[in-house]
Amino acid sequence: VNEQDNQGNTMLHYAAWYGHLKTIKMLLKLGALPDIVNREGRTPLHLAYSNSEMECHACLLEA
Repeated sequence: VNEQDNQGNTMLHYAAWYGHLKTIKMLLKLGALPDIVNREGRTPLHLAYSNSEMECHACLLEA
């Protein structure tokens, strides 16, 4: 669940970027790490915030 693509993004990065709150919750339950940094130096938390996905941002802050 923490495998990174060639840009360093995990499934959690993409879920945060696209605002998929249910997916974020599921991935966290499955052991996704919210502090993995991609090649741009961004975590899923950064991506949720930069796209104004505040519910996702709050969920990741609690993780």
